[in-house]
Amino acid sequence: MHTKFYPLVILIAVILLSLAGCSKDEPTKSKAPANVVGTWRIEWTAQPNHGSFTITFKSDFTYTSTAAAEPGTFDSNGKKISWMMNNIYYSATVGGTSMSGTLADGNFIGAKQ
Repeated sequence: MHTKFYPLVILIAVILLSLAGCSKDEPTKSKAPANVVGTWRIEWTAQPNHGSFTITFKSDFTYTSTAAAEPGTFDSNGKKISWMMNNIYYSATVGGTSMSGTLADGNFIGAKQ
């Protein structure tokens, strides 16, 4: 007699497991903020060294750069942006068409091209 409830129990378990993966606590990122998307010229200083490179942030949260052999990913909410490139962590505040921030043992500024 208990065996006729097994299909119902399995169906309920499948539904509950499906719903567990649909948490509203984890927002999904669809597109990067428009103010960061585009090509930027970055000038950096890390005493005694300095240099510059260009980086293009794309709407799918990926980037390409003249200073990196492979594309990477970044995170941004429109006011802050951060990325890891060549084992160096970059973090900046974005204001219009400029940004300023820090990297390991140094600072950088950026201008949108």
